Amino acid sequence: QHRMSSLYSKNSSSGVKRSSFDDQRRDSGGEGGSDSEFCEQAFLSAVGRDGSKGRLRTFDEFSALVQQTGRNPSQRALRQYWDRHNSRRTGVDLQSFLEVCRQEPVTTRDELLDAFHAVDLNSDGYLSLDEFVQMLSSGGEPITRLEARELLRQYDKNGDGKLDYEEFIDFVLGDIKRSRKSIEDSRRLDSKRDRDRDRDRDRDRDSDRDSRDESPKPIPRGRGKKASTSVGGSSAAATASSEVQIGSGRTPRAQAVKPPADLKKWTQRRVTGFYLLDSENNSQRQVLSSHYTLSLSSSTNVYITMQPMPQDKLQTMQSECDIGFALFRDGKPVAVCESPAGNKSASAAIGLKADLGPGDYELLPYCVGDKLHMEATSSKAKSATRNKKITAAGKAALEDIFKLCDTNQDGVLDRAELQVYNYITSNEELTDELWNALRNMVKLSNDALDLEGFIDLSVQELEEDNWSEENFWINLKSFGVNQDLLMTGAFAYELEVNCSECRNFELIAGNPMRFPVSVLSKGLASYTKEKGSSAQLGDCTLHWLETPLRVYIAGEKDSASQAMPTRLLLDARASHGVADVDETKQIFVKRSCGLLLQLVPNVPGFTFSATVKPD
Repeated sequence: QHRMSSLYSKNSSSGVKRSSFDDQRRDSGGEGGSDSEFCEQAFLSAVGRDGSKGRLRTFDEFSALVQQTGRNPSQRALRQYWDRHNSRRTGVDLQSFLEVCRQEPVTTRDELLDAFHAVDLNSDGYLSLDEFVQMLSSGGEPITRLEARELLRQYDKNGDGKLDYEEFIDFVLGDIKRSRKSIEDSRRLDSKRDRDRDRDRDRDRDSDRDSRDESPKPIPRGRGKKASTSVGGSSAAATASSEVQIGSGRTPRAQAVKPPADLKKWTQRRVTGFYLLDSENNSQRQVLSSHYTLSLSSSTNVYITMQPMPQDKLQTMQSECDIGFALFRDGKPVAVCESPAGNKSASAAIGLKADLGPGDYELLPYCVGDKLHMEATSSKAKSATRNKKITAAGKAALEDIFKLCDTNQDGVLDRAELQVYNYITSNEELTDELWNALRNMVKLSNDALDLEGFIDLSVQELEEDNWSEENFWINLKSFGVNQDLLMTGAFAYELEVNCSECRNFELIAGNPMRFPVSVLSKGLASYTKEKGSSAQLGDCTLHWLETPLRVYIAGEKDSASQAMPTRLLLDARASHGVADVDETKQIFVKRSCGLLLQLVPNVPGFTFSATVKPD
C-alpha cells in the first residue's frame, strides 16, 4: 500500500489536476502512454491479462491498486467506491476500476505541498530523519531507522541529511516510477511464463505420444525423512513429484500451568484486547489483534494469563476463537504460550510462567481465527439507523465497540484508545486538528470520552449532510458487526500480567492496525524449526510442530536453489480434518524460513500430505 496515502488523502470531489505534474507522472514511467492506459496495465498486472474475467476480490487489493496509480482518496472515499462497484460481492472488474480512476483526480503538487507541511512537524522547511521515519510508519507498516536512513540517502541530493520540498517530490515520483516498473516487469514475466508454458505443453504432448504404453511409476512417500526417487539405479534428490506425510497423528497431552502459590503478593496489570477479522478479506483469514509492550525495570518472574472475555459483558458478540500469545525481544521469540492456565487442563484460559530480565518485550496475541466470520443468518438486514437516527440495536453495537476500545476498562476512552477507533474506521491518525474538532463536538471529561459522548459523536455525524447511513454501517462493519447487528467478526479477550519482583512495570497497548505481522511470523517460524520435526520435499525443507493447542508449519528453500518461490500443495482429504485446510491448500515456500500455516485441528491427531505443485 502507498505509504503516503494517509498524509495527502482527499475526498474524491476535491482537487484540480495540474498538467505539469501529470506530465512528470507519465514521464516517470519511462514508456509514456496515457493515464487510462497506465491504469488498465496496472489492473491487468494485478488480476491477469484476461481483464474480462479478472476482478479485484478484496478491498485491500482495490485500495492498493488505486493508490498505485498515483491517486490518494481518503479511506472513507475508497470504501464508498468499493461498496458501489462491489454491490454483488463479486469484486471490482476492469471497467469499474477505470471508472474510479476517471472520477478520482491524480494527486497534484498542491496536495503534495500540503502533505509536506503536514509531516514537517517543526515547520523548518525540511524533513529530518525522525520526521521521515514517522511519515513512512504512518501507513501502518513499520520501518526501522536504518531502512529509513538508506531510503532518505537515495533522495537527499545535496547530502545534508534531510529532504527539502523538491527532494520530497522526487521521492513521491520515484514511488510512482517503481510502481510502473513493477507493473511492466510483471507483464514481461507473464509473457515469458506463457511462452514457457506453451513450450512445456508441446514437449509433454510429444512425451506422452512416445510413452503411451508405459505404466505410471508410484509416487515415493516418506514420513519425517527425505523422499527420493530411483534414477538409473541410483538415489537422486526429490523431484517435483515427491510427497511427504506431515504429522504424527497424535496430539501432545496438555499440562496446565498452575498459578504461583503467593500470586496475591505479586504486582498485577490487567488489560483487554480483541482479535478482528478484516471485513474485506475474511476469505483470506486476515486477523488483526491488539498487541502490547511489556516494560520491565528489573529482573522478575512473570505469570501471564489470557482468557476469553465473558460473553455477558458484550451484548452483541456472538463469536468463538482460539487464543494464543508469544513474548518477543528484539524480534526474537522468548516464550510461546501453549498451555492451559489454572488447576484444570480443560480451562478456557492459557498461561505462561517465565523468568525475564529488565527491558522491553513485545507481547503479541495471535490466533487462527477460523470461526470468525461476517455472514448474517437472516435474509433481511437489521436496521442500525432509521431516518438518520440510531436504533436501539445500533446503539447496542456501538456500546460493544466502545468496550472493545476501552482497553483498561475504566469506562472512558482516552486519546490513545480513541486513536484505535479512528484508525480502524478510517485508517487515519487522530491528529491534533481532529482531536480539537472532537473537543468542540462532544463533551470530554479529563480529556476522555464516556459512552454517552461516544454515541453522541455518531449521532452528530449522521446529522451532517455529507455523512450517510451507509457510512455508519461501514464503521460497524469495521469492528466485525454483520448485517444481523451481531459481532461475529471480532473476539474480545482479557490479558493479565503478574510480576513477583518488578513492582513498577508497564503494559502499554498498541494499535491493532499496526500489528507487527512479520515479527510474529518469523518468530513462530524460528520456534517451529527449533522445536518441531522436519522433512525434505524437493528443494524445500518443511518444519512442523504439534502442540496441545495448535499446529505450526514452516518452510524454507535450499540456499542453492532458484530464487523463485516453490509452490506446494497440502492435501487433507485422506487424513484428520484441520479447521483451516479444506481438502487442499496451496502454500509458497521462499528461501528464508517463514511461517506457512498455523492450524487448529478439529479432531485429536493431525496428518496430511504435502506435494510439490509445478507451475
